[in-house]
Amino acid sequence: MKQIALVSCVALLLAGTPALAQLAPDAVHLGRVKISEIQKSDQLDPVTLETADPALATWKHDGVTYGASAAGSKQKFMADPTLFIKPALKKRWENNFLKQMSIIWCPVTDEVSAGGGLLWDELGLDWESCCQFCNETKTDEDFPRGLENLQKRAAESFILTKNGTYQEGFTSAVFGAIDLTGEGWGEEEESEEAAETEVQAEIIPAWLAGKTLKPTWDGGIGLLFEYRCVECHRTGGVAPMDFMSLGKVKQWSENLKANIEMRTMPPFPAGGKHKYANGKFLTQHETDVILEWIEAGYPEGEAMYKFTRNWRSPWMIGQPDHEFELPEVVLAEEEAESVKEFEIETSFDEDKWIAAAQIIPTDSFLTMAVEAGPLGSYHPGNSVKIAPKGTAWLLKKGEKVKVSIFYTKEPEWEEFDDETRFGIKFAEAPGTPILTDRMGNDSLAIPAGKAGVEATSEFTFTADGQILAVTPVARERAKKVNITAVLPNGDKKVLVNIGYWNAMWQFTYELSAPLAAPKGTVVTMNVTYDNSAENAKNPDATVDVKAGPNGELLEGWINYTLN
Repeated sequence: MKQIALVSCVALLLAGTPALAQLAPDAVHLGRVKISEIQKSDQLDPVTLETADPALATWKHDGVTYGASAAGSKQKFMADPTLFIKPALKKRWENNFLKQMSIIWCPVTDEVSAGGGLLWDELGLDWESCCQFCNETKTDEDFPRGLENLQKRAAESFILTKNGTYQEGFTSAVFGAIDLTGEGWGEEEESEEAAETEVQAEIIPAWLAGKTLKPTWDGGIGLLFEYRCVECHRTGGVAPMDFMSLGKVKQWSENLKANIEMRTMPPFPAGGKHKYANGKFLTQHETDVILEWIEAGYPEGEAMYKFTRNWRSPWMIGQPDHEFELPEVVLAEEEAESVKEFEIETSFDEDKWIAAAQIIPTDSFLTMAVEAGPLGSYHPGNSVKIAPKGTAWLLKKGEKVKVSIFYTKEPEWEEFDDETRFGIKFAEAPGTPILTDRMGNDSLAIPAGKAGVEATSEFTFTADGQILAVTPVARERAKKVNITAVLPNGDKKVLVNIGYWNAMWQFTYELSAPLAAPKGTVVTMNVTYDNSAENAKNPDATVDVKAGPNGELLEGWINYTLN
């Protein structure tokens, strides 16, 4: 159930009862959370660090009012106040951190909640689940573990805010202690790039070019949903709810607004408005227009918008020019995770140039990854690859294509993969051939219970070329992922920076423009792992972990061309 659990919790983030979050929507954004004084200074005994008894007298010192939980507290405090002032300040900050953060925190997934789940009163805190899945699968161990995690972050937050005091420019008490959005990385990258280029504009996709968005369904909202949401939110998509019509969208209004405001949907872990041609995020203007539309009551406009693409078809690349299938694969009862190797005989009597490829697995819960060279690749959230203009993947005459599939399932019953499909679209003319290479670390080893373990893998250009895209791959113990290119002259280019890794969103990040990579350029993927019990996604913190099935991955795929 672990793999299904992770998929369900992401996919069901929007799927719940009306939002129950007790903080304002903009406060749920981790970069803007303020820790308020739920517990005042006169409600904590600075000597015992216990809740003060309101029946006992309070006292003041240096303008601060203190309370007592025992009759002798004031006398002990006044004998040497310096012994008690900072510990009391720290304890009260941590208490307030726990009380406020638990309201927007799910102890099951160890993630911020968008609202819409159940509120639990456990261990003296009000917890909130992030989706219906957590309501059904929580255990007695989830709350103590969640409390322990938040306690450690509260202590870190006290240090980061310099003894619980907000500093100039420090907008959040949790931003350093709880880095789950990765926005700190993304904003830093963009600011550095902005210094170099002075002005950057958000990438406007071709389908939006020249259009003016209005807050009506036919004035632009339907268009945004078609191209930003429906790829997943449709019949046969990976998300559980269907956004194929205005009526269906309105059914999810409460959670829709919360997730747009939090920027958890559409998911695109690396952020980077200016870096990626295939960015799935909403621009600020798009966000503002959608929120205005929701506030206005979902007006249709003058006419009903009709989707321009056939989203009922499973083929996002359009009807393939050619399809391939694999023979049926039986995964035995005792298998949990395994890698199977296959070979597809293409049997073409001439070279073919591929402009687009898509892989449709039999079951997205069963298939973790597929690598099939020119015939495509599949990872959660990523099943289509399209060649940039002027390039293509070369499929040689009669080539036998090797296919590798990473399967994951629960033991104790058989599973069958009998419908994995490969579809390709041919290019109109030959192009510069796209090459794909793996940069993996197969000697990866992470000790049991160990957090903060870093490991790397590399790819070196042996000739002048250009980087087109990169795909980072890791699993549940990964926490942060960074891919950089260091040029021979020493210049360092950040390709991907993910501050909070989610194994269920393994995107291919297509650069907005090819990056020149002279001979000797080294591309490095760095991953930070957490194999401790504090990692709520960790399948088992008591075992040493190695690379491969039933373990972890450190694997990057790079698409590039050579001069």
